[in-house]
Amino acid sequence: MNTSQPMIGLMPRAEAQAKAKEAIGAMRHGHDYFFVRSLTDDMMLVHPIESRVNKVDDGGKMKDGRTLVQMYRDELEKSSDGKAFVWGAT
Repeated sequence: MNTSQPMIGLMPRAEAQAKAKEAIGAMRHGHDYFFVRSLTDDMMLVHPIESRVNKVDDGGKMKDGRTLVQMYRDELEKSSDGKAFVWGAT
């Protein structure tokens, strides 16, 4: 299956995106969680702290002077498959 294309006819795109956000937001293990951020405008799309959702958030400055979002972008740029896993970045 080509996952870059929406599956036609199963559900409207907006509904599928809302369900995906809900599912990702529910994935937690202790203090660990997932979040989703738009890399085009730094908007937080999914976060377990509801007040951070739909807010622009660059993640703050890291020790090397980059923002957390810039570090994500740098790691994605180095990736051959467009994926990056960042652990304990701050």
